[in-house]
Amino acid sequence: MMTMPLLCSACSSGLSEQDVRDRLGRWLSPGKAMVFSQTDSCTAAAFHVRNTAVKSSLVMANDPAIALFQLKRVGIVGLSVPGMTPAQATEIIATSDFPTAVAVIRVGQSAQPCMEPDFQQAIYNAVHDPKTVLILDAESVSLIVLDRTQKRIFFITGASH
Repeated sequence: MMTMPLLCSACSSGLSEQDVRDRLGRWLSPGKAMVFSQTDSCTAAAFHVRNTAVKSSLVMANDPAIALFQLKRVGIVGLSVPGMTPAQATEIIATSDFPTAVAVIRVGQSAQPCMEPDFQQAIYNAVHDPKTVLILDAESVSLIVLDRTQKRIFFITGASH
């Protein structure tokens, strides 16, 4: 099952700012780093975005069911559902695939030691904006949030408990 990598209990972040920038650069256009915070168990980063477009190398889904299918198939998916916020779309995912929903929640919870309250609030605001793209990345056990309104990218990863 593809959700298993997201449930890794001994994950160590070990990512440098350049590692995160390079990973994000596969699918997005990160600019200058705004925040980079790391502990032994998590990484949180925010970058200005040079261009809010998603590169064609990222599989995009405009339906939560398709997003789940693609996540299991290729290990990463961008989710942007017209007229729906990422928060609403993940609620639909939660009702159809509880293990994946739990894995997503665990990534966010395990990254909390790396996130200041303002950072957490900015992510919260972004996932409640229908223009935002949520990227689920099982390979790097991370959540990526492309906030098109505020023109920034958030990246969080952490060991789950």
